[in-house]
Formats: sequence, structure tokens, C-alpha cells
Amino acid sequence: MKAHWAALIPALAFATAFNQSSSVVAQSPAATPANPSFAGTWEGKMNDLPGIALKIEETDRKVKGAAIFYFQERSSADGAWHASAEHPAPLLAPRVVGTTLTFEVEHHKCHECVELGANAKFRMELAGPDEARLWKLDDQRVDKGWGLRLTRRNESVSWRDPSKHGVQFVAVEDGVLLEVLDWGGSGRPIVLLAGLGFSAHVFDGFAEKLTDTYHVYGITRRGYGASSRPKSGYTEERLAEDDLRVFDALRLASPVVAGHSVAGNELSELGIHHYDRIGGLVYLEALNDAGDDWTDYDALSAKLPESMRKPPSPSPSDLKSFATYREWRTRTQGVAIPEAEWRNDFAENPDGSVGERMTPAFVPQAIMAVGYAHDYDQIRVPVLAFVGYPPLPQDQIRQAHITEPAERVIIEAVFGTSVGMIKNRIKRIERAGVSTRVIELWDANHFVFLSNEAEVLREMRAFVASVH
Repeated sequence: MKAHWAALIPALAFATAFNQSSSVVAQSPAATPANPSFAGTWEGKMNDLPGIALKIEETDRKVKGAAIFYFQERSSADGAWHASAEHPAPLLAPRVVGTTLTFEVEHHKCHECVELGANAKFRMELAGPDEARLWKLDDQRVDKGWGLRLTRRNESVSWRDPSKHGVQFVAVEDGVLLEVLDWGGSGRPIVLLAGLGFSAHVFDGFAEKLTDTYHVYGITRRGYGASSRPKSGYTEERLAEDDLRVFDALRLASPVVAGHSVAGNELSELGIHHYDRIGGLVYLEALNDAGDDWTDYDALSAKLPESMRKPPSPSPSDLKSFATYREWRTRTQGVAIPEAEWRNDFAENPDGSVGERMTPAFVPQAIMAVGYAHDYDQIRVPVLAFVGYPPLPQDQIRQAHITEPAERVIIEAVFGTSVGMIKNRIKRIERAGVSTRVIELWDANHFVFLSNEAEVLREMRAFVASVH
């Protein structure tokens, strides 16, 4: 939450918007369609600002989805009210009867909801093809007033996730639900774990290419995307335990677990302490740990040209939509990360532009707070590791338009130090106790499964086929 937002609408206002007839205009209901559907994005306003959005999928009268609640805040800068999105809250226990949908959300995810029970309860009633009413219920499931008016967003302009995955939520401890994507397929299960700052949606597209031979899942760790954001539980031991709880819930037998970047910590924890639960590990540019000595690298990097030290920032036009933001990230980052990932990372403003990051800063800080130097020779399952090297110095110099000899020397020194650190990581992982295959990829992006997709897919298929 930004510091200049001074005042919050009292919590009572949220209940008032749902329960008092003065908060809405009574209208004659439109004709309800013969085959009503709740699917789509429904939006309700309070104080002429976004109040709630419901993103609902419906198949054969079975519903799943999430609710996004908005803060209503007055800015000290201009005195006007503004809306800021809260993170998505999964719809729990959804039930459709005729034109009525009932569901619950966790109270702590509905920050304006008065605490009445374990979950906040809601009833949604279709009033027309693109209109509905939403009531907040008490513990006796009683509602009052006209309810909040909802309108269904025009589906012709509404974005839909093109990835062919199912979504479910698995409870890993009291009050903590993890989003699990299921891309389908048959054969040995493969579980994908994202890097720091990302959800399982970063694997959309890539994951689908493995479903011809394997059953592929993705776990969004706590703190990110649609998963719960508890205040604690971000050690690698707890994160690995979360993964095991998902394995239990899905009844996965000896899955091959592939992790990108910081997910290497969870992989090592599983391979060393829970090797009896998994079939193998795939490190996707994920070998860095506390065994790295960054002293020389950091000292040299501080001397790089400013244009190479400071990442670019998006312009307002880059942020006008998620499509333009994705285009900007592709240009500046060098790989095309799925739009669904950015939509899980950032809130969407009422005008469709990219809003603030939804994950609180304490989450990545907690994940990175405690680092471990892993004893890789204690890993008791087969390992496949992809290691990416940065572009050659001459390519970096050309791309950055560097002409000063002293700056060229620094770039070459940083490259050499980086290669040395990578070679040390390879030596560490080659001590893994069963078998290890390392694939070295030169001039690769950190997101190797995107920049070198064909090679990663080929090697992963061969590796998984060899795991007993």
C-alpha cells in the first residue's frame, strides 16, 4: 500500500454496500436466459470505483474461480478516492442451484469483511444475461437489502488464459491454499516450480509441450499469484513441505520435480531430505545457493557502465495494457513470458492498464533471508541440470555500444568471474549421489526453458524416460 494513501473507508462501508438498499438503484430484473451461466468476469462498484471482481469458470454447472477485492482509499495528494486491488481470493465451496451461486472466501482475503466465522459467505443471483446481484451473508446465511449490482464484462474484450490447464487449490496448512495448475497428460508426473517473483503460469506453453508423454503440474508457492499470502512459512524447509502436501493431495507417486532459479533450494531440500518421495530433479538455471561467493562479482559489477547496471523502466504507454507490457518485457528481457504470468503478478487497473505488484515485499525478502549451502552429495535421486552462461563479452559490448577501453575491460572481467562461479556450481552438483547430467547452454537467458525450449524439452524427455 502506498504511503500517500491516508484514509481507508471504514470496514462497515463494505457491508453497507451489500446490505443497504440505498447503496444500489432498484431496477426491474432483466430476463434471465434459459440456460444461465456464471462464467466470465463480473464487476461491482462502490463509490463509483471498483469494489469487487469475480472471475468465474463454469463447466457442466461446476464452478471455480476467484474474487478480487479492492481497497477504497482517499489520496492525500488530491483528496479524491482511489481503488487499489487486493490479491485474488479463491472461491471456496462453490455451489450452483438454478440461477443462484453460493461460495465462500477466507476472511483474511476479504479485508473489509466483518469477522463472523471461518470464511466470508456470499450469494450471487443472476438477474439477466449480463447482470447479477451479490449479497454478503451472515453465519445463518441471511442477507438483507438489494445487494451489490454486478455486471458481466464484455467477453469480446475480456482476456482469457489460453493455456489448457485446470486450476485447483490445495490446503497445505490451516489457512494456506496453493494454486495448482494441471496441464493434463498421462504417464509419469512432472511438477514445475517457478523462480522468485513468479507463479506457475510462467510455464504456460512450455508445460503443454510435455503432456504428450507425461502428466504435468505446476505449483504456485505461497505468497504469489492466486496462492495464499501468509505472514510466515517461507523457509526452504517449509516450502518443500508445501510441495509434499500437494503431492499427497494429488496422490503423486515419485514425480520428477523441475524448478527454475530460486526453486533450486526446494529441489535440493527434497533431494536431500525427502528423496524417497520423488523420482528425480531437474534444475533449470537453479544451482545458485549460499555456497556462492559473490564478493568479486559484486565489486566488479559496481564498476559496469550505468546503462548495464540499471534495468530499463516501462513507460506509461508500455503499461497501458498487459499486452503492451508483455511486449515491452519481451523486448527488454529477451524472452516471451506468458501474459497470464504478468496478470498473476500485477493488479489490473479499472482502465485495463497494469497496476501495482500484488505480492507484498516481505514475501521475497523472507524467501531470500536465509540461504543454505547445500550438501549435494547427499542427494539420492538422479539429477538433470541446465546451466546458462551470459552472452560473450564482445556481444555485450556491441549491444551496449561501449567504446571506452576501461569499460570493455570491466565487462570482460565480470564475464570471467561469472563463468568461474558457474563452473563451481557445476562441480558442486556433479557430487549428487546417484547420477548427474549437466547441460551447458552458452548465451542463454536465465529463463532457459523459454530461450532454449527445444533443447530443454528434448533433454527433459530423455531424462524422465530414464528415471526408474
